Order: sequence, then C-alpha cells, then structure tokens
Amino acid sequence: MAANDQGRQSQGLDHATLWQLLERAPVPLLLTQGDDKRVVLLNRQFRQRIGYRADEIPDADHWWPLAYPEDEERERLAALWRQRLEQAARGSGEVEPLEAPIRCKDGETRIFLVHAVCHGELILSLFVELTALRQAQSQLAESHRTYRALFERSADGILLLDGERFIDCNAAAAELLGYPDRHQLLQRHPAEISPPRQPDGRASWELAVEWIRQVRETGTCRFEWVHLTHSGKPTWLEVQLTMIPIGGREVVHTVWRDINERIQARQELEYRASHDALTGLYNRDRLQKLLREADALHRRHGTRYALILLDIDHFKSVNDRFGHAVGDSVLHDLGERVREQLRETDRLGRWGGEEFLILAPETTQQGALELAERIRQHIEHDEFPEAGRVTASFGVAASEPELSLDTLMVRADRAMYAAKCQGRNRVSAQHGSSASAS
Repeated sequence: MAANDQGRQSQGLDHATLWQLLERAPVPLLLTQGDDKRVVLLNRQFRQRIGYRADEIPDADHWWPLAYPEDEERERLAALWRQRLEQAARGSGEVEPLEAPIRCKDGETRIFLVHAVCHGELILSLFVELTALRQAQSQLAESHRTYRALFERSADGILLLDGERFIDCNAAAAELLGYPDRHQLLQRHPAEISPPRQPDGRASWELAVEWIRQVRETGTCRFEWVHLTHSGKPTWLEVQLTMIPIGGREVVHTVWRDINERIQARQELEYRASHDALTGLYNRDRLQKLLREADALHRRHGTRYALILLDIDHFKSVNDRFGHAVGDSVLHDLGERVREQLRETDRLGRWGGEEFLILAPETTQQGALELAERIRQHIEHDEFPEAGRVTASFGVAASEPELSLDTLMVRADRAMYAAKCQGRNRVSAQHGSSASAS
C-alpha cells in the first residue's frame, strides 16, 4: 500500500475509536506519558487481571510500590526497566521485554512478560501473563528433579533403552552386574550382558525380542532373566519394562531387581519336593511323574523303556545290628554306587524304604538285565563302611505294546520278589506270569 493511501486511511481513525480499540484489547495494556510516566490509559483487561484502577496508579511513582512491595526487588527491576527504556529511546523505540513477578491488587503475585514501545513521551506497555506456564515449567522441573533423585538413589537398577543401546542407567544397575561405574555398563551392547541361552533353553536374543515386542504392545511387562556380571558370572534379575516418552520418542524404561535369593529358595523348595532327603535321589513322586512321561512317549511314538526295581537284602538286620545311623549310611552309599553305573539318560530314585527304582529310556529287557547285573556286581564288590558286605535283589520289566504302566510296575515288583525267593543277590525278569533269575 502506498504511503499516501495509508495516510488517508489513518485520518479516518479518530481518537475515540483508537481509545475503544485499546480498551477492548484482549491483553492488559498501560499507556503512560511524560517524564513522570503519568498514566493516560489502562484498559479493561488490566483492571480485571492486575486489579488496579487509574485513580490508584496515576503515575509510575504509585505503580512501582504497589507492584513490587519489596524494596530491593523494586529497585532492581525499576533500574533495569529504565535502562531498557533508554536503549529503546536511542533505537527503534521497542523496549526489550522484561519478565517480572507483579503483585496484583488481590494480593497474589503473578508472572508477566512486559512488552513496551516508546513514541516520544508516550510508552505503551503490554502485559502477557506467564504464571501458568512458569508454574507448569516449575512443576515439570521439580518432577524431573524428583525422578532423577529416585533414579539415582533407587536400590533397584534402572536403565533407559533406546533401540539397541542403553542411553542412561543409575549406579545401582552397574553395581548389580559388578561394573566399577555406570559408564562402563553403558558402553556394553544389551546382548553382551546376557548368556547365549536362558535357563529354559531358548536363545536370549529371541526371548528379548519377544519381550520388547510385548512391552511395545501393552506398555509394560515383567519377567525373570539371567544376566551376566562384569566377570561373566550368571545372576538372576527380575526385569520390568515400561514404555515412556522422552524427547519426542518412546524409550524402554528398565528396572532390575536382584532375585538370586528368591530363585535359590524356589529351587531349594523344588528340589525338596522332588528329591529324597536322605539319599539325594529322586523321590517317589518325582519318579512317578517320570514314569508317566516315559509311558506317554512309548504310546505316542513307540519309544521303549525298561524298569529296574532293586531292594537291599536283609536290610532290617543292618539296622538291628548296627543301628539306624549305619542303615541310613548304607542307603546313601548304595544309591551312589548305583548312580555310578548309570547312563546319563537313566533316572534313579528311592522308591520307598530300602527299595530303589531305575527308569532306563530306550532300553530293551535284555539291555536292562545287563545293566542290572552290572550294578549288582558293583554293589557286592566292595564292603560298606561299618556294615560290611551288602547285596541287593533286582527285578526287571520292559515296556511292551498294550502293556499298561501299572502292569509293568507289577511285573518289576514280582520279578524282584522272585529274585528274593531264589536266594537273593540276583537279577530276575518276568515273562508273562513266570519269572526267570540270573
């Protein structure tokens, strides 16, 4: 627009119209004039939001004590404002904005960013309230300080995972894995602090991908995990993953908790539930579960298996002659001697009293007879401390099509008693309703 056109339009903007525009402006405005900064206009928004009327602040001398009751703060801000006014007068007339807390008439102090423009003796000031923004920023900063304090002081390890790298961790995380400081831990790739496989046999990287996928879908997840310490020693940690936004992107907030004692206690309970307290071998409950599993494989895939039931000969006389402590020692030592002769796939347990049961997978009856004979000879070869020579009688039975597990157990039991009846310290196997011994 040409300059003469602007001039013609400004002639149509009279004083009253300008005053109405300033009065209705949506932000507080204050217009002063002269060296004494006499108040010419303060608009409706100023009166409503800051609270003072024109008769209460006729000039700057009245404004400053009301807005800034504290002498030191008032003197500092007044000096700063005068300096900026002087700079504006020497330049373009625009005053550098000043952020300041203003005490309003209702007694509350609110934060405003004060903009101003000078034109001769006139100064038009505009007040943009920042109270809510600064409170939100303060709360955010306080929240960040609180989170950081919790982050640093937490007894649990805390890490932030962005993609395939750690971007932050606390000292506790480094301590849990035995790193001298957290910076060394942050230099490690996540895959480097896990063994190749987890206790369930699955690859660690495969499981890790699944957990990351789950946390991205659900927002959080928790699981048990074996990590590697700085020295390479496995350690159990409970891991909780949570997706959180940071810097416009989502990262995985990771919490580690040491659960080695919990795992050890659980393993101890599981061991006690499945092992005989005296011999350390599988107990009857565990053996029955193994038998059912072997029988299920036999029925589904035809995988053969054999049973060897053995009973210590004249064990009652051992207890009567030497006492139960020696009898317990015989039970324990005999279990060890049997174990020495077994294959890695064979399973041995205490069936009850002085009876032991061997489950031999993928074994025929002939193979089981040979294994039982080898064990029998090994038992009788060396004398037992304090008890002398001890022998055992063996009953063997092998799986057959259409033969139930219960029937197989009955066959092994009958074969063992046949060995007893035929002079003890021998191996017997039952064929249908008859038994043969060797």
